[in-house]
Amino acid sequence: MIPFKRYLAAMALVLMVSPTVSAEDGDTAAPAVESAPDVAATQTTASTEALEQQLAAQQAQIAALTGELGAVKTRMDAAEEAAAQKELEAAAEAFRPSLEVYGFLTAYFQKVWIPEDSVLRGAMLSRSYFSLNDLNVYFSSQLSPSFSALVELGFTFMPNGADATVIPYSRYNTTVADLRTSRQVTLGGVFIERAQATWQPRDFFGITAGRFFTPYGIWNLDHGPTVVLTPRLPYLILREALPMAQTGVMIHGSFFSKRYFRFEYALTLSNGRGPTEAAFDINENKAVGLRLKAVFKKDDMVAHLGGYGFYGTVSDTEKVFDPTTVAFRLRDRERYSELVGALDFSLRVKGLQFQTEFVRSITRYSLRPVELIPEVNIEMPGQYQPDFYQWDFYGLLGWEFAVYAQEREMFLTPWFMLERSVFDDTYPDMNLFMYSLGLTFRPASFVSWKLAGMLLNFPESDIIHGNTMGLQTQLAVAF
Repeated sequence: MIPFKRYLAAMALVLMVSPTVSAEDGDTAAPAVESAPDVAATQTTASTEALEQQLAAQQAQIAALTGELGAVKTRMDAAEEAAAQKELEAAAEAFRPSLEVYGFLTAYFQKVWIPEDSVLRGAMLSRSYFSLNDLNVYFSSQLSPSFSALVELGFTFMPNGADATVIPYSRYNTTVADLRTSRQVTLGGVFIERAQATWQPRDFFGITAGRFFTPYGIWNLDHGPTVVLTPRLPYLILREALPMAQTGVMIHGSFFSKRYFRFEYALTLSNGRGPTEAAFDINENKAVGLRLKAVFKKDDMVAHLGGYGFYGTVSDTEKVFDPTTVAFRLRDRERYSELVGALDFSLRVKGLQFQTEFVRSITRYSLRPVELIPEVNIEMPGQYQPDFYQWDFYGLLGWEFAVYAQEREMFLTPWFMLERSVFDDTYPDMNLFMYSLGLTFRPASFVSWKLAGMLLNFPESDIIHGNTMGLQTQLAVAF
């Protein structure tokens, strides 16, 4: 556009300097008329050449400036790259692998009142007892910015220092039922809760391998006694509607879609459930699971909604010697598949706390085990485990408020929990309601003291009569 404008300006200049010719001028005007084109042409040529020279000079200047700008940009890019590389090298040099050791322990007391005609009275021999429930130690290491490892060990208690060679069924039996968790534990032993290695190069992608907690619900993932409100685990967790931990691999990550939202996922592939799945797996059965979770956080409000689906086949496999082939072979004593779906929701607004979990289980046998007469281990022909369906639920509501002592902030949380577990028509005696009312006191972040009253009812049972009541208290300390 600039050369065109200059051309118009030149033409206007030509018109302005051109003389006006009149017919009245006669002969005397003729020489002037004849010389005008020459003058105009000369002036136009000079103006054009000047404009062309000016344009060429400007083009040369632009080219020079462009070259200088490109050189400056190249130097800036190189400087930024060098600075970024230097920063990475400094970060890598400054990073040193770390090892943290921490843990927790709990002291527990329970007193229960069971009706005289209830079968539970014979099942629970001790109705008033102190116990050291938990002694867990963590070893955590951040090996690099994207690679970490975690080991959690649990220790069990050996009364009176008895060794492992005691007589079975004595009061020093090394394998007993944990009255808090209903699991069989070996006294004086050490067991692996978790042992996992994690590579997390990005927030949206990570891989964990080893033994890890099953990524479902709320309680199973974060059940440290100094964190949870209640002195005991919900029945949903106690009966292990889903396996507490799995041995395998998990792909997981989180990402944001909006400012206040976070979405998480986890895909699991593992040995599944089984009596020895963490030690060794001698069958081809593997379990798969998928976890999805959405988190909303704004100001004093935090809420989440999550779900987990799990499918696996469980085989009680043993190795037996076949004399005909003089070799060992594998034999399944039982085999069943389980399909489990779980939902969880939590809401916290200032001091208000609410959380709930729901689990639906479907168990189908392809090889049914026979039932055994207790203690004598005699098979009862024709008595097989049937397929069954079950759902479990709990809801927990609490209100946390601060109290002060000597200018120190402490917290009290009164709470209430309702639990429900329902089988189908196969095991109606096991359908239960459980109500708990309690108070949790946190004088410090690493100490929690809990007191709770419990009422347990089996409304459809003919052998578990009346209401079983209990009083529980727990002191939990993290270190």
